[in-house]
Amino acid sequence: MAYASKYYDPVKAHEYYMKHRKLKGRKKKTSLKGLSELGKSAAQQVKDSINAEKSSKLKQVTEDLRARINQHSAEMKEKIAKLREERKAALQSARAAAKERTQAKIEELREKRKEALQQARSAAKERTQAKIQALRDRLKGMSKEQRAAMKEQIYGEIEGLRADYKAESEKIRQSVNDKFGPEIQSVRDEYKAASEKARQEMNDKFAPQIQALRDEHKAASAGFREEANKVREQIKADAKKSYENEVVRMKKDKKFKR
Repeated sequence: MAYASKYYDPVKAHEYYMKHRKLKGRKKKTSLKGLSELGKSAAQQVKDSINAEKSSKLKQVTEDLRARINQHSAEMKEKIAKLREERKAALQSARAAAKERTQAKIEELREKRKEALQQARSAAKERTQAKIQALRDRLKGMSKEQRAAMKEQIYGEIEGLRADYKAESEKIRQSVNDKFGPEIQSVRDEYKAASEKARQEMNDKFAPQIQALRDEHKAASAGFREEANKVREQIKADAKKSYENEVVRMKKDKKFKR
């Protein structure tokens, strides 16, 4: 029965035989026992063809594996990006609500501070004006001679009262600020704490979901590699079996026998 195979090329087999027929000391394979030198050359050419096909298939497996991992990675990255956007939006919403509450509290405290300042200054101003009016009434009740003698002194006292009011007004302002300043700062500190708490809560909520996606990709990639390794082993086994079958067929062909 004449040997024929998709792996066997008579021209290449003859070229291989002519190139290696004079070489000595080559390692013999037990599977080639019974073949002539021409048969061994033909077997080597078939083996090279099978190995080339095997290499091509193995390369394709590697490329397919890389493509699957990259595709899955892109899908996971897209999902993670979406979760991060959701986390960002949730955090912004929580912080905006906290900021709105903070601004309302601060505005309320500022109104109270303003009212307290106005009341204190108004009281101080009334006292000052009453004293000034008393001095004016006193001056008005004097005789012409007394008024001439006391006018400069009384006007000086009036200027002193006005200066005292300015100083007291500043003192009142500082006192009111000392009272409300810490309260306003406390509200600001509360906002900072609430903002940080919101950030931590969002991280606690979304971080496990993001990590789960990363773990999913890691597991999927490992699965893809395991599948690829099984395919590689099968390709190698098939190539070995194909070569063995081809040699068996060659041994049945008279032209390849010793």
